[in-house]
Amino acid sequence: MSTKRILIVEDDEYLRKASEIALRRAGYTVIAAPTGREGLTLARSERPDLIVLDLLMPQPTGLEILRTLRSEHPTKATPVMVVSNSSMQRIVDEVEGLGAEYIVKADLSLRDLAGRVERRLATAAPAA
Repeated sequence: MSTKRILIVEDDEYLRKASEIALRRAGYTVIAAPTGREGLTLARSERPDLIVLDLLMPQPTGLEILRTLRSEHPTKATPVMVVSNSSMQRIVDEVEGLGAEYIVKADLSLRDLAGRVERRLATAAPAA
């Protein structure tokens, strides 16, 4: 069985590194990007099994990244978990409408992250 590859797109260095450590300890291969632009490049080139995407980042925002991922063939079906503390219902609705799971960052511990990733991967449709 091959190791699942997770891309973390998070501009907060502490959260990005802590998330990387938590997922590596759970046995995942982790690719990380500190910017949305780099995250898009890595999503296209590395074809991760799942993307953990921060929503509130400088341009491009996480929502813009998600829209782009969904509009491009190679990343259209890639499972995405959006993590944010934004509570704007229209944003949550759009994220979910684009097929991503929305997670409130303040409610997510690093201990829970690997379990959430595992569950999301288990329910994701196989890539075509």
